[in-house]
Amino acid sequence: MLGHTTPMITEITLPPELTKAAESLEQRFQILRVPTRKVPLTEWSLVPEKVQGLIPSWVPTLLARFSIHGGVLECKNNNEDATWQRWFSFSGPDQYKEFLLSGDYVWETEILAAGFVPISHEQNGDLWVTSIKDGPSSPIYLFDLSGMERVFASSRIALLISCMAVSECSWDDKTKSVMWHPGC
Repeated sequence: MLGHTTPMITEITLPPELTKAAESLEQRFQILRVPTRKVPLTEWSLVPEKVQGLIPSWVPTLLARFSIHGGVLECKNNNEDATWQRWFSFSGPDQYKEFLLSGDYVWETEILAAGFVPISHEQNGDLWVTSIKDGPSSPIYLFDLSGMERVFASSRIALLISCMAVSECSWDDKTKSVMWHPGC
């Protein structure tokens, strides 16, 4: 379309609270020898331009500045009857491409149409979602696919990543560096 400009992935300024929380998370991952990496902005630019505007602007900057991609966080389940842990691991460019270009009816009508986008996928198919446009200080929800509902999780991403524990799922079977396992 002539004269139409598509948003490009660019670095933004992160709020001080999120910067501090991400620095702390990066340090926890380093101390525990979690295999993580930074995701350069050039990788984010490989997401097709037609869907780049659906990625919260703070996500590429956060994952480009801090080596936190690949680490898994966990917390107690929000359902008292459930005994499994909830997992959170930031989605990277490939996961955004897959989600945003999938054409999945439920995702498009229940999540994207409501102004939300996933920032992490649960092992059971549930999604951690946040506002596409409202920035890193907007609430984080768990989108429960079985109930087709958003469940409030945290008032903002800085609080979420500060409250959650590093999960044993962050390591493969050979390199665990946690209590009760001989570390590297």
